[in-house]
Amino acid sequence: MSVNTLLTQTFTVQELTTGQSAMGGHIKSYSTRTDCDSLYGLINAKKLTEAEDGKTISDNVYKLYLEYTSVTTTVEKTDRVIFGSRTFEIKGIYNPANRNVLLQIDLEEID
Repeated sequence: MSVNTLLTQTFTVQELTTGQSAMGGHIKSYSTRTDCDSLYGLINAKKLTEAEDGKTISDNVYKLYLEYTSVTTTVEKTDRVIFGSRTFEIKGIYNPANRNVLLQIDLEEID
């Protein structure tokens, strides 16, 4: 089975661009990264539960898997992922076993 047959979800990667406001502050904005407007991948959600100071904290962790290509290797940790109406910040980018077949991207959903 080919890796491509498993990567069936479409998403967009946006890159961070900064500008300067009239008051001299920084303005963050995002624009679609070149050739990253209709990438195919697979996003999995997993509930992470941990105990901290006697309290149980649950959090959803998301992992995005995509094919390792010259386009997908341009994705950076400062980028964000748009999947449907949901937006995710990138928390980490990994090349499992350094095999250059898949990229694994850890995501956190933002409101």
